[in-house]
Amino acid sequence: GVIDSVVTSKTFTPDVTGSFTGGLVDVRTKAFPEEFFIKVSLGTTFNGNANLRDDFLTYDGSGTGPFGDGFGTREVPAEWTGDGPDILGLENTIRRGSDAQKQAAMDEVRRLATQFPSAMGTSRGSSGLNQKYSINGGGNTELFGRRLGILGGFNYSRTFSFADDAQQNRFNASAPTRSLDSRQLYDEVQGSQNLGYSAVANLGYELNDNHTLSFVALHVRDLQDSAVFRVGENQQERSLRSERHVLEFTDRALSTLQFESERVFPELNDAKNEFKVSYSETKQSQPDLRFLEYGVNPDSGNIAILPSFMLEPSRIFRSIEESNVNVLVHNTVPFTWWRGLENQIKFGFAFEDS
Repeated sequence: GVIDSVVTSKTFTPDVTGSFTGGLVDVRTKAFPEEFFIKVSLGTTFNGNANLRDDFLTYDGSGTGPFGDGFGTREVPAEWTGDGPDILGLENTIRRGSDAQKQAAMDEVRRLATQFPSAMGTSRGSSGLNQKYSINGGGNTELFGRRLGILGGFNYSRTFSFADDAQQNRFNASAPTRSLDSRQLYDEVQGSQNLGYSAVANLGYELNDNHTLSFVALHVRDLQDSAVFRVGENQQERSLRSERHVLEFTDRALSTLQFESERVFPELNDAKNEFKVSYSETKQSQPDLRFLEYGVNPDSGNIAILPSFMLEPSRIFRSIEESNVNVLVHNTVPFTWWRGLENQIKFGFAFEDS
């Protein structure tokens, strides 16, 4: 396999950084596989609650694409980047301008709004089967008379989840009666598509019997596209049936490069020096998160948006990125003392910049 060892630390040790908080998992890939191998795995699962449904909750323009390429349909329109359009100016014109100016401003607002995908509410569609694929391989060869290890792997999964009997209720505490008064009572339907894939490559080279070098590249990406529809009673306006639509797409990614040197000194009782340098990038984005809430008159079917206690129709774009550079030097010196007890002295250096 790809994994050489997994070490879990639950207490402070000298060879972890000061930000360590008591839970650390160190996963190490193999630098030199024992023999050449290749493994291919294909799998699928079926859940009657989520898969192969023709009433799966979704929305127009939803989906992650095979590798997250559906992201482009949710980008901010070019005209809205930078300083963007003068929305406040258009709003003032609509409020205070002449009839002709108001009409021109409203036409401009409509033009700008149509640059975004039109879907604000949920709809029904179909779902597929859960899928999972993986391929891993590696082996040893020689370069300049020394071992060279090569290892790589790729994993891919696509799953669906669905719930049509969820509830979301909110209550207010009543001090006089010491009870909870219902504020919102919602039935909820949720549909979610999840895509995840990862790729890893590892090279190991043996400079001599006591010195090895390794290089690891890793990329992980996780995408979730979900639709939520809530319907129920809002105690602030009981004459209306409250409906809320939430369309959410989340993209998370991690990329890292790591170089490691490990050297053993037999003349110093097998003292060991480890040098590591790594660079990593993490990203999370939620492009075009959409909220739509309104009240429906059960008798007439008329729709009303009441900003006083309902969320106004909203589109939110947000993202966060972080990069880290880490340099670690670990030195381990074993020794024995007092009746042959084995001990170690550890010391080193750590640098982190983000």
